[in-house]
Amino acid sequence: MPDDRDLRAQRNMHPKLRVFANCDAEVSAAKAEMQGCLKIVDPDLAARVPQRANAVAPHEASKRETAVKTLDTANRYGRVQVNVFVRSTKPLQRGPHERVLGGLAVKRMTIEEVDNLAGDPGTIFIEPADNLKHPRPIKGSTASKAPPRRGVDKKKQPHGDGAGVLIGIIDVEGFDWAHPEFMDQNGKSRFVTIWDQGARKGQRPTGYDYGRVIGAADMASAIVEAKQVQVSPHDLEPQSQMVVGSHGTHVASIAAGANGLCSKAEIAAVLVSLPDDDLARRTSFYDSTRLLDAVYYLLDLAAGRPISINISLGTNGHAHDGSSVLDRWIDTLLAEPGRSICIAAGNAGQERPEAPSDLGYMLGRIHAGSRIVAQGLDHVLEWEVIGDRIKDVSENEMELWYEPQDRFAISIRPPNGDWIGPIEPGEFLENFQLPDRTMLSTYNELHHPANGANYIAVYLTPFLSKTLVVGVTSGTWQI
Repeated sequence: MPDDRDLRAQRNMHPKLRVFANCDAEVSAAKAEMQGCLKIVDPDLAARVPQRANAVAPHEASKRETAVKTLDTANRYGRVQVNVFVRSTKPLQRGPHERVLGGLAVKRMTIEEVDNLAGDPGTIFIEPADNLKHPRPIKGSTASKAPPRRGVDKKKQPHGDGAGVLIGIIDVEGFDWAHPEFMDQNGKSRFVTIWDQGARKGQRPTGYDYGRVIGAADMASAIVEAKQVQVSPHDLEPQSQMVVGSHGTHVASIAAGANGLCSKAEIAAVLVSLPDDDLARRTSFYDSTRLLDAVYYLLDLAAGRPISINISLGTNGHAHDGSSVLDRWIDTLLAEPGRSICIAAGNAGQERPEAPSDLGYMLGRIHAGSRIVAQGLDHVLEWEVIGDRIKDVSENEMELWYEPQDRFAISIRPPNGDWIGPIEPGEFLENFQLPDRTMLSTYNELHHPANGANYIAVYLTPFLSKTLVVGVTSGTWQI
């Protein structure tokens, strides 16, 4: 039987962290390809484990393997790191490259360190940083027109055109800082800095151990020299990602382009890295702690001048009630005057396919709600797992939040399978291997520390081992 400390640690740790702790280093290396909060420090380990691109469908896996369910002692020596948000009843000590704000903290830890911190009596809750999602908007109607431009009354709106204001843009795919939309009358870019978080070499920003800063002087020199050698300024000051028609450029032009809302504002940008390369995803962080770092970087850069920050990417997790650690943290930062932060609600809204092969609409249907009208009744949620229609090699997650006075049990039915459960409040099923080798984990928790609501988490994970990756069976799962 677990002792009181073990029970406290389980209650104080997010279910996903428990799943991570119940994997060996090889499985963690594969998970890091799908989980932005995991980083494999050992490059040899990251390279030798099969990648998602080599995944097979369940019916193609001829050799039966047993998933490893015990914590590998190699994890305890720093081969696998995880980024976590922490809430505590007492101020926490800050380690290298970590951040603390009273009882809130962002920490980079090994799995064993997370377990030890969860057992501390002062720890309220530890949650892993969330994956960031690419803002891939679906092109809709082109019939709309831009709103009419109006003159700015300087007396009533002293910063109405953005003069004297710093516009912060946190985005992806690169920034075309030399575009005519961002050039002033003197031929200089109104971008004053870009922190490229994905850059591997170059001058890092003060206090951070990753990325590269492209300053105003660097951009000005590149503009002059590019004309002399007849190349693009971006060839002389490259970014780790530079996509034609990038989302970052698009958003910056709306906010502060010559034809945008704040045409006189200076612009500071942070390029968040969402790597496509499998090995790069395993050996780097690409999670919501990067957003917090970006916010702090921009606020420090403003140094008291008015600043408005736009974040056009985010996550789909948590209760959407402002109770996550990241939400609370940003709320605290906004207590000082002269600051505003706008976070996108997301592009998850497409309800029907736009072409016979279009599966994007399934990614838009990510939220559902319902009522169970009386005690003793059931309600079935259909969960579409898509992948390539045969297998899915992503981490499929479902969160159910409901009122604290209610009690729900949960059962799961795979496509063409039998019901598993019911799993009652206070019970859980962890890394349970189904006949098709999908790894199922379900946690049914009461009174979540974040907001007091009840919380059910379900994870469908591919089978991961040292030699084999088997995708989750595509189809309709029932909850």
